[in-house]
Amino acid sequence: MKNLMIISTPRSGSSALLQAFETLDQKIIYEPVPDPIKQRRKGSGWHGFTSGQMGLHAVDVIRNRAGDSEAYVVKHLIQQMDLADNLKLLNTLNWPTIFLHRQNWVYGALSWYLCNHTGKWHKKPSDMPKVDLDKLWNVINKYMTWTQHLQGLYRIYKGDSIITTYEEILTGDEWRKSFVTNFAEDYGISMDWELSEGFSGKIHPSNTLTKIPNWPDVKKLLEEFQ
Repeated sequence: MKNLMIISTPRSGSSALLQAFETLDQKIIYEPVPDPIKQRRKGSGWHGFTSGQMGLHAVDVIRNRAGDSEAYVVKHLIQQMDLADNLKLLNTLNWPTIFLHRQNWVYGALSWYLCNHTGKWHKKPSDMPKVDLDKLWNVINKYMTWTQHLQGLYRIYKGDSIITTYEEILTGDEWRKSFVTNFAEDYGISMDWELSEGFSGKIHPSNTLTKIPNWPDVKKLLEEFQ
């Protein structure tokens, strides 16, 4: 198998996809690029790079982590670098790449808001919080930018790639067909049907969202962007 990059918007099933490759005995690297906020808190200096430098530094980080291994699958979130740096990362590594995003991106934004608010990223919260609509509006606009960034990067990138969605992964059969036929078979990746059924990923299904105390107002705001 060749090295492989997964680049994703947040809350799009990228962790489940990475874990699937790990289950198939592939070596993985989980988000090697520091989150921009954590960069500032830890004083890593990443935020001091000029455009393009951070992308090259990310290449060095990934290569140092991977060492001389034959193949690694790396997951990277789109918002952790700007467009120029992400493009520099992809073009320099020149690995086959899966671009992963939410088709229903406003619900991806809501999931991002809720996970940040509750601190629960991989488990369903027992109680849903009341949503601050102004803060959610800001998150929605950020998330829209991230989605546009990812789609633009896919169009610009000249390497081997496929773009797919959270919704396709979670539907199982159709995603499996398109993924295996269009991408995985070319790179010696074998996906088991039992494994793809296990891509649950739905941290906040619709019946859980209705438990948000001000859900009617939240739903109305989401509909403004759809």
